Amino acid sequence: LEAVKNHTVNQALEDVVEATIYLSGLGFENGGLAVAHAVNDGLAQEPQTHGMYHGEKVAFGVLTQLALEKAPQEELDPWLYEGSGTAHHLC
Repeated sequence: LEAVKNHTVNQALEDVVEATIYLSGLGFENGGLAVAHAVNDGLAQEPQTHGMYHGEKVAFGVLTQLALEKAPQEELDPWLYEGSGTAHHLC
């Protein structure tokens, strides 16, 4: 993030951009994020979500998909906490 804040490019930023592009292609090609993107598409229809970023809606969709797949709570916990560190259990 420091590189982005300073409007510079470093190896860490290049790695993140490259991984993001690669993984978005994989997700599209194998349909592994079908639920996540379906949730995004549904949320995009609601005016209240028009100020949200695509990634925010897809991230919520990923959590929804993990819950639907009955993922182990340990897999969800790192993503389900507020600044206090308190997990919000979905399953």
